[in-house]
Amino acid sequence: MLKQPPKLSVILPVYNAGSFLIEAIESILHQTFKDFECIIINDGSTDDSAKVIASFRDPRIRVISQANQGLRSSLNVGLREATGTFIARMDQDDISLPNRFEKQIAFLETHPDHVLVGTTYAYIDERGKITGVFPALLDNEDVKRELYTKSPFGHGTVMFRAAALKQGGYTYSQEAVNVEDYEFWLRFSDAGKY
Repeated sequence: MLKQPPKLSVILPVYNAGSFLIEAIESILHQTFKDFECIIINDGSTDDSAKVIASFRDPRIRVISQANQGLRSSLNVGLREATGTFIARMDQDDISLPNRFEKQIAFLETHPDHVLVGTTYAYIDERGKITGVFPALLDNEDVKRELYTKSPFGHGTVMFRAAALKQGGYTYSQEAVNVEDYEFWLRFSDAGKY
């Protein structure tokens, strides 16, 4: 019998992640929503990132190792490999709250006109102390207005519909150095509501 694709694909690019990677991966594996694959793209790390990744034995983790090609290329590999109905982004130095996926999927399933959702997020220091909070915008018009001047989302907080992405042929631009997320949101906003 063929295995059903997961509801969610999580894309996690890794390059010399250092001491943050363990907590990042654990925060994915401890989500209340369980039907996901976690695609980790090890982009030619020269530290112990590969060893850290290999220490996790969860069957939901799929590792792709490649020579260093940069973040935008790694993200596009993840988009190509994703098999889920929804795609979530995760950064190597971020921690997701346990109910993040559950809440985002519930929102997208009850709001079929929305193609992307983000979350409120906080910056934390090396000791885990919160140093700043950035509330999510809750209205599509506010999000689109914010897009005129800056990114309204933390890249590692977003989840979007795979069908909208694939239908429009959206990928991360190789030319959008250091603004790959913002440039992507600008184009992807044509696909539906945020």
